[in-house]
Amino acid sequence: MAGSEVFAEISDFGLAKMMPENLEMYVTIKVLGTFGYFDPKYTSTRKLTIQSDVYAFGVVLLELLTRRRAMDLSQGHNDQNLVLQDTVFHRKKKRVTFVEKDMEFLMLACEGLVLELIA
Repeated sequence: MAGSEVFAEISDFGLAKMMPENLEMYVTIKVLGTFGYFDPKYTSTRKLTIQSDVYAFGVVLLELLTRRRAMDLSQGHNDQNLVLQDTVFHRKKKRVTFVEKDMEFLMLACEGLVLELIA
């Protein structure tokens, strides 16, 4: 997340922990966190996995590329969730227009990777 001076502020990672191979690779707990960073599978299964952290990191990358928050309730209903908005643009194969012009080259280079991480 970008702070007021556009310095990167990253926190709340490390929810998923490595475990011995003979144990199941997830935990089921109630997690306190920020909506918009939880992976879709967690919301239905309540299981945190390594992929949960990868998804959250992908959301952070998308925030950095677009200079928008993961969830912005001040936006219209269809534009509140950054991941859903970008996924719709990507599936329609439309050019993403909400990326800052000076970041466009970076978006072009990273868009596929980011969307793969959050898929």
